[in-house]
Amino acid sequence: MCNPTNPSNSSEKKATADDTTNLTETIQQESVSTPITTTPKPSVPTWYSKLKVHEKSLEDQSNWFSDIFLFYLSPLLRLGAMKVLVDEDIGVPTHEDEATQTFERISKAWKYQIMKAEQLNKKRKAIYDAKRSKLSDAKKALMPPFVPSEPGVATALMVSFGVWRILWAILLYTLSALLGFVPVILLKGMLNII
Repeated sequence: MCNPTNPSNSSEKKATADDTTNLTETIQQESVSTPITTTPKPSVPTWYSKLKVHEKSLEDQSNWFSDIFLFYLSPLLRLGAMKVLVDEDIGVPTHEDEATQTFERISKAWKYQIMKAEQLNKKRKAIYDAKRSKLSDAKKALMPPFVPSEPGVATALMVSFGVWRILWAILLYTLSALLGFVPVILLKGMLNII
């Protein structure tokens, strides 16, 4: 059993406290004597800084040929091969991808769809009321209630982004899905030969 008044036990506690104090002093002395060195941030090469990606995106600076073949990404890929990319290297988003531009287009198209639905509902309600007023009370009870038209979300999106852009995206997605089957078909053909 351990006796709390045992002198050897109290000397162990004192030695532990002294060791902790010595260790703390040693750490403080080492931190004062050794300077803290930070690794310098790798700088952006001058050829990349001349592109001014913080003012205008690489995609906005490209021409139609570069858009089709994605050549506008070459400077960014080259920089990524030289150093680890950080957020500042990418630059600003393209003008078309900014949320404010997209929101304004969709908001304008959505307000137009709401206004169009309200006008259509007024006309349809007037026709419905005119038909209902000509009916007897028994037939009025059997007549279904008026159901107003809702504004079209799909129509607003088609107007906002353009029909051709949506059709192009559908075509590319379909092509991508079909090309996913090519390796399977080739493998099946190779197995049939063997």
